[in-house]
Amino acid sequence: MYKAGHCGTIKLSRITNHTLAIFILFFFGLQSCNAMQANNPEDVCDSTDDNCTEVGEWNFGIALGLGGRSNPVVDGSNIPFVLLPSFSYYGKRFFINNLDIGYTLNEGKNSTINLISTPSYDRVFFERWALNNVIYEFTSISDGIPVDSTVNTDLVRVSAATLKDKKISWLAGIEYSHQSQNSQFQFSVLTDVSDVHNGMEARFAWANRLADEWSATLGFTWKDSDLTDYYYGINQENTTEAEIFYQAGSSFNPFIRITWLQALTGDSNDKNNRWRFSFELQKLGNSIIDSPVVDDDIVISLFFGKQFNF
Repeated sequence: MYKAGHCGTIKLSRITNHTLAIFILFFFGLQSCNAMQANNPEDVCDSTDDNCTEVGEWNFGIALGLGGRSNPVVDGSNIPFVLLPSFSYYGKRFFINNLDIGYTLNEGKNSTINLISTPSYDRVFFERWALNNVIYEFTSISDGIPVDSTVNTDLVRVSAATLKDKKISWLAGIEYSHQSQNSQFQFSVLTDVSDVHNGMEARFAWANRLADEWSATLGFTWKDSDLTDYYYGINQENTTEAEIFYQAGSSFNPFIRITWLQALTGDSNDKNNRWRFSFELQKLGNSIIDSPVVDDDIVISLFFGKQFNF
């Protein structure tokens, strides 16, 4: 049996501990946020600012172009990006940004603390029509294991098709965001609220504007052993060959993203219809790479096309 990391014994209080961790982060975050400068009176939204969104207004868009996401799973097909819808709504507190749903607890001059719910993205590799593959976020990732010929036969059966019954999980937690003139960073701590794997995930991203049309984002996603093992572990539910059973440990997955967005012009049509390019490279963590169902150590996402906003 293959095993990565030290998982230990799962205690009955695991979910309670996750909830307590979120509560502690919420409490201290709220205290620090209370010390921030109070919100300024509402300003008129500047239409030349890409980050500006009118309060109380729905925004819909669609991107048409060419691109795709590589699939590191054995026998998993690469995922094409051709027609990608997007939508968002920002109220006084409540907001929706594609598949993310949130509520702003407190907002300072440059910082916000939100409660947020979002899907886990690992499901996309096992199902072509997972929501995460249809709605792609532009803003807001193998070492082989020596086996004998008998095991190789089973590895073919333990593939994306075999594991497609893996459910999508929904995560919820707290998110801190800070924005300056040319950069922004976000950090969130999330736990499974859908009772799929009861795992936890932490996400960090730091975006910096390189020029008027170019930006770069560095970040990482950390997944605990419960989450990683649910999607990349192999057990008796997947195969009868005990030799390829695999228990995954926690995983650290860094990424880099480069984005180009055509600059705004004075033409009102150009403000709503602009060309964009996005390239992202994510390095998978060792416990994912070592899984018998994974045969690549990176995930590449690429898209070039035109964004139409309505």
